[in-house]
Amino acid sequence: MGLILDPNHHSVHHTQPYNKYYCITCGWLNPVLTKLKFFDGLEMVIRKISGAKKIN
Repeated sequence: MGLILDPNHHSVHHTQPYNKYYCITCGWLNPVLTKLKFFDGLEMVIRKISGAKKIN
């Protein structure tokens, strides 16, 4: 549909290894968050709090 996000941009979110472009509503943030390693840091915090192990 592409009402909010271009379908090609959104498809990156659904492409293996499924580890980037989590921000599916406003695509302009994805490169910024990727460069800052925001989601890597968030994942690390969640793993430390929950005790979950990283899945490769």
